Amino acid sequence: MHPMNISRAVARLRAKDRLVSTTDSLNHRRRNLTLTDAGRAIYHDLIISAQEQARSLLEVLTIAERQFLTAILDRLLERALEIAAPARGD
Repeated sequence: MHPMNISRAVARLRAKDRLVSTTDSLNHRRRNLTLTDAGRAIYHDLIISAQEQARSLLEVLTIAERQFLTAILDRLLERALEIAAPARGD
């Protein structure tokens, strides 16, 4: 995500009391973000909804097809992390 989009999202969540932001004690330029109880409740509801949608989407696949899809996604994730590592300084 673009940093400006993240800043706007954080500001909206803070304005709605769904997120709190504190200064990191070791690095004063860094901010620690924590969901409030209201934010965690919304997150919980979103996770349940996302899991139900994923289950519904994947139910058309056989077990073998799901395993194949998982293997492909794992390989793609590995590659994405390799590509991103230099940008993160890893």
